[in-house]
Amino acid sequence: MASQRYESQVLLERNKREVRSWILFDFANSVYPAVISTVVFSIFFINTVVGNESGEGKAVVRLHCVLACLLACLFVSLPACQRLMACLLNCLLA
Repeated sequence: MASQRYESQVLLERNKREVRSWILFDFANSVYPAVISTVVFSIFFINTVVGNESGEGKAVVRLHCVLACLLACLFVSLPACQRLMACLLNCLLA
């Protein structure tokens, strides 16, 4: 009886480790889209939409304001979204 209890504890601990590993994997993969949306799109916008003649115009300032607001919203909302997904995952695994 004690060996069955020990085995179930080992499986539960292994499952927790696996879940933590997938959470960290997802977090690491979320960096790539963030870099693309901030750096690459900014360069594309400045070179294509604004044009090369001025480089600093109202459109660039607006782009930076929009990106700053977007990133601030993400900074505020992502922890709550991650917590919600973790709770849903725990419900599914339980």
